[in-house]
Amino acid sequence: MIFEVGRVNVREAFHDASAIHDGKKRGEHYLFASGLHSMVFLDGENVHEISPTVSSGLTRRLMETVDDRGISFDLIVGVANGGIVIAHDFSKHLATMTERGVLPVVTAQKNGTGHYIRRVALDLVMSKDVLIVDDILTAGTSVRRTAQVYPQAGGNPIALAVWWNRGKPISKLEDMEVIALYEEELPTLTREECAERGPCSRKVKLVHGGG
Repeated sequence: MIFEVGRVNVREAFHDASAIHDGKKRGEHYLFASGLHSMVFLDGENVHEISPTVSSGLTRRLMETVDDRGISFDLIVGVANGGIVIAHDFSKHLATMTERGVLPVVTAQKNGTGHYIRRVALDLVMSKDVLIVDDILTAGTSVRRTAQVYPQAGGNPIALAVWWNRGKPISKLEDMEVIALYEEELPTLTREECAERGPCSRKVKLVHGGG
């Protein structure tokens, strides 16, 4: 289902921001944090940089969708890097369009293949119900790595909200409810499939993507 944001839907927003990278045209393919390979990369940062008004509009609609679900949370977490701008915009829209006020925003910092919470933010996390936000969901690897650090600090990740789920349609990830503004599965290959019959077997240039 496509949710309209003004006159622009999610796919159109990415297309207009040149944020749908076609590996066939570019002579490359993409490797995600999950280890999956694909000929298509969705570049949410392009949407933020080229169309900040549209980016903010997508996040506003995402906030409205979460609010309509009646999900209660005390803290917003942006997945690094794609979810950071979304988290701050989400908090602003929540404050101006609902009666919930301004909620704090925290980011799990990357540390190699893991994540950590800055010491200064630990008190914000304790005993809080956490909403995690991101631009793209593929297999959920980056989200899982982000979510894992919050229970250790006393937080409780309860839901995930994303612009675009490009993986299989799901309603739950771990114990988190999943809310996607737009769902369209885009093909991926495992490492073995890529080597046997995919772009790896043809020595197509490899570019590291996101989660």
